[in-house]
Amino acid sequence: MINTKKINLAIEQGKLKGAKKLLRTQYIKEHKSKFNAKHLNDYNELFPLEREMSDKEKIKYDSDNIHELTGTYPLVTIDYSKDGLFLTFEEYINETKIIKEATELENEVVELVRPYTEPTEDEILNFIDNFEPLKKAINSEKKSRGSIYELNGTEYMIPFKSEDAVGLLQVKAGFELGLTETNIKFSNNTIMPISSSEFTDFSIWFTLNRSEFFA
Repeated sequence: MINTKKINLAIEQGKLKGAKKLLRTQYIKEHKSKFNAKHLNDYNELFPLEREMSDKEKIKYDSDNIHELTGTYPLVTIDYSKDGLFLTFEEYINETKIIKEATELENEVVELVRPYTEPTEDEILNFIDNFEPLKKAINSEKKSRGSIYELNGTEYMIPFKSEDAVGLLQVKAGFELGLTETNIKFSNNTIMPISSSEFTDFSIWFTLNRSEFFA
């Protein structure tokens, strides 16, 4: 399971690059963990830790017949010390097989029986891009940062926050009441002079750009 505590803290502190690095590390770790968990289940079936008592062991253990009446007997720990085929989980995971014998060299060519495949870059990026808290933070940052709008030969950095949208509605109302020109102050302190004839084109541009954050 992905540990999101440090990731969410980094996002809250505005350290989005750091959050992405943590997400990458956590995803790769979780990917390997799932690989190990899958093979651990297979390993436990091959080499279980305990077994049921044999009939002979039950008779020896149950001298007073109490367990026979209840049908309950403790499990017996399996001793693999004399089992030449026994593998530890680490040995099982890293088990190799010969795929080709060298004809001139003494060394044999081998490969892992259970190879681990690293996640692809696309898989990692897809996970990072779809991590909802980071997604929201990036959108919020983009809204605050905004885009450049050129008006009368001057470039203005226009943010797309909610308060900027509300401000535009107020400016629109002013123009509808007969105002011919005004200065719009945005949340990033950008001040843009604009006339009523220029406002329609700007408001369309603003709406289209801001709508991208809600697609």
